[in-house]
Amino acid sequence: FVTAHPLTGQETIPLEVLGNAGSFQFANNIVYATSTSTTRIACGDHCSNNLFYDMPPRGTDFVVDDPRFANASWRGSGRDEAGEAFRIQPDSPAIGEGRALEGAPSTDYLGNDVPATPAIGMHQPR
Repeated sequence: FVTAHPLTGQETIPLEVLGNAGSFQFANNIVYATSTSTTRIACGDHCSNNLFYDMPPRGTDFVVDDPRFANASWRGSGRDEAGEAFRIQPDSPAIGEGRALEGAPSTDYLGNDVPATPAIGMHQPR
C-alpha cells in the first residue's frame, strides 16, 4: 500500500476511525505513507509482520523502516512496470521478516518462489 494518507477502501474514512477492523488476517504487508502520517491503521485482530513507513505501526512483529523499493515514486500503469518499481532491494529490512501463511501462493507477484520465511511485501528477492 503506497499512498499519501493510508485510508480504507472508502477514501473518505480514515483507517483509525474503524477501531477494531475485525478478525481478518492482515500480515506481510508494506504500508508506505508518502507524506508523514500520525494515523495508525486499523488492521484487525490478526495484524502481524507488516512494515510501516512514515507512519506509526500497529499489530505485532512489525518493522518500522523504509522498505527500499526500487522506485517508490513511480506512478503509472502496467502490471510488470508496477512490479519492477515496487520490488524491494537486496538491503531491504523487509527481507526475512514475513511469516508463513496457510494457503499462501508459492510464487510472488514477479514469479519468484516464496521461501519458508518470506519477505514482507509482494516481492521475494532471489
